[in-house]
Amino acid sequence: MNDESSRKAGAKNIGGSSFAARDTNLEIPELYEFGPFRLDPGERKLLRENEVISLTPKAFDVLVLLVRNSGHLLEKEELIRTLWPDSFVEEGNLTNSIFMLRKALGENTDYIETVPKKGYRFVGAVRQLPDGAESAVDRHTREKRLVVAAMPASAWRSTRILAVIILTVFSVLGAGRVLWWSSSIRVPDRSQWVPLTKLPDSASQPVLSPDGRLLAFVRGPSTWIGPGQIYVKFMPDGEPVQLTHDDLIKSDPAFSPVGSRITYTVLDPQHFTWDTWGVPTLRGEPQLMMRNASGLSWTGPHQVLFSEIKKGIHMGIVAADENRLGARDIYLPTDEPAMAHRSYLSPNGKWVLLAEMDQDHQWLPCRVVPTDGNSIGRLVGPLARSCMSAAWSRDSKWMYFTANPGGVNHIWRQRFPDGQP
Repeated sequence: MNDESSRKAGAKNIGGSSFAARDTNLEIPELYEFGPFRLDPGERKLLRENEVISLTPKAFDVLVLLVRNSGHLLEKEELIRTLWPDSFVEEGNLTNSIFMLRKALGENTDYIETVPKKGYRFVGAVRQLPDGAESAVDRHTREKRLVVAAMPASAWRSTRILAVIILTVFSVLGAGRVLWWSSSIRVPDRSQWVPLTKLPDSASQPVLSPDGRLLAFVRGPSTWIGPGQIYVKFMPDGEPVQLTHDDLIKSDPAFSPVGSRITYTVLDPQHFTWDTWGVPTLRGEPQLMMRNASGLSWTGPHQVLFSEIKKGIHMGIVAADENRLGARDIYLPTDEPAMAHRSYLSPNGKWVLLAEMDQDHQWLPCRVVPTDGNSIGRLVGPLARSCMSAAWSRDSKWMYFTANPGGVNHIWRQRFPDGQP
């Protein structure tokens, strides 16, 4: 898709009506491809290879606008007027849609560029396909099948012989490496490494009850926030029990101090509200516990630490009791609308580790702040890239981080207060 055709298509559509209608611009069938994704505006589908990616209606409309105008800046005011033509909405609605889009496209990809104080630009290489055309993925599969079908029997025999030789060589090298590695490093007994869940799909965000007898987790694809259900099981061999049965977007399960409740965050993407819900550990109906509170953790019998939106989508860390009495700010990012999402109190009660996003909703390095709220603290962990979660050792002398300094997440640790990660 060349820049001129992209510009004309974008100019035509951004000056027209809202994209919420299914039949927008149906006189010209459209199909776009970028990376592993295929976008079909007419069918309102986004696919990653053959998997349908779930998006809210407005997030899908934003993606269509950006892709149609690939390489060109779309200003925030223009996007808001096009997407919400008959209502007055705050900029946070658009920011929320961009946030959900980036998460759907992959947290480690950079398809959408933020132009500070201006707007957004789609920077991924976009290819517009004629109606009915095959994608690069489909073409690769078809060509591979043709090559396989065209290979003569002699070529098949040669290929199999070569494959056997290669596999034999790598097996010998691999066995030698294993013997060398096992002689130099003591490998723990295999019985020490056992799966605690054996579900056919993903289980993430595990948390132990205070007495260590129960394990709660989110059954769902996301390692942070996404659709899924809260489960609990007795350690180590109990059968997982499903506690929630709804379509809410969830994250960050936590046990109450006596282990009788499991609290968790619920995100409503339509209104961009972050609330804390709770469900009895031994079954019962989930109930709303605290509005405008997310990433909640228990810091005492009735004390909690959580994230609270102050204005728009500007989110800070707050300490209070479980009824929100005595609430006081621990940390608020200086740049609006940055968001501090997760917080972790040190066992000695003097410090809080936190994970935050900048004003463009990109994860920053983790931060440590004092609990008195009188300082913005300092950045800790690997400073090059993002930090999504953290933890303390029981003696408060070590900090641990899940951080992404170069494309993949790793676990880091750093001695407190002045060690190197």
